[in-house]
Parts: sequence; structure tokens; C-alpha cells
Amino acid sequence: MGIILERGHDVIYVIAEPCVGVKDGSCADVCPVDCIHTTPQADMYFIDPDECIDCGVCVPECPVDAIYPADELPGPWEDFTRINGDFFGPDDGLSGAPVPRRGIPPGLTGDAEAQPPAEGSNGDGRLEDHS
Repeated sequence: MGIILERGHDVIYVIAEPCVGVKDGSCADVCPVDCIHTTPQADMYFIDPDECIDCGVCVPECPVDAIYPADELPGPWEDFTRINGDFFGPDDGLSGAPVPRRGIPPGLTGDAEAQPPAEGSNGDGRLEDHS
């Protein structure tokens, strides 16, 4: 059994940090149920917790060893359980775009909302006026 996210998804396998920037796709090629997704803006692949059948076929195919059973994910990458689940909409599967949440590494989604505000910025892209 996997880890259950707040909205009820049971996450069995998680793609972690080694995939970021690599985005090889071998895992998606071998998945028998096509549950591994990405977008052009994302820097990695994500496993849909509603579609995954817990077969494990993807694990040995990953060239960077980024796929783990959720309950065996190394400590430094524990946030990737939530990041994988958050990529998908709350109830309707792949929503078409990553869902930015706190803790996503900058640049992971390619979405400006996922980036921290620039130093001296008021958070909306404008610089603060200190005059």
C-alpha cells in the first residue's frame, strides 16, 4: 500500500529529484497503463496515483534511478510524494498543467508562479519603491 495524500490519492510509486532536468521518458514508454505523464513546461515526469497499478515495470527502466515505492523514498526526496500528486488535478486526473505548491524546486514546472519572488520584488514582478 502507498502513502495517502490529503485529497485521498494512494501514491504507490514516486518519481524523485534525479529525474529533474533529465526527463528521459523510458519509464513512460514501458508503462502498461500510461500513467506516467509530463508537460512541455515540466522538467520531469509524474506518476498519476489514480492510474498506477503498482506493477513496478517503470522502476528498472529509469536510467537515473528516480522511481521509488512511496514508502521507500529517501528522506531528502520525501516532498516528491506530494509534488507527484499535486501535478494532477484534485479529482479529474491530469489537469493539463502542473499545480504549483510550496516546496516545488524552482524551475520544476516552468511556471512563473512556482518561482520565488526576486529579491527586492513585491511579489508581482515589480520592484519595490524605496524612495
